[in-house]
Amino acid sequence: MPAFAVFPAEAVEVVRGAPASFAASEKAERQFCPSCGSPLFWRGKDDDQLDVFLGAFDEPESLPAPLRQIWARHRLPWVTAVAAIQTWPESPGD
Repeated sequence: MPAFAVFPAEAVEVVRGAPASFAASEKAERQFCPSCGSPLFWRGKDDDQLDVFLGAFDEPESLPAPLRQIWARHRLPWVTAVAAIQTWPESPGD
């Protein structure tokens, strides 16, 4: 399940280019970069909010800490254990 930051749609500005779109379902649309295919946005058809993929931000670390999680029942069982596993700042071979 991807991670998103949710904003009022009018608060989001695309500063370069225009995203391509496809209907993900009868209720939602996904938008992506037409050049590289990177996912950018998810939006419900009648929704005034825009879900922005965290990977679409240049500096996601500048976002405030999350206030809530949704669709947690779809979370992979091992996600909560990730903080406890061995971690390298870069590649383990470096």
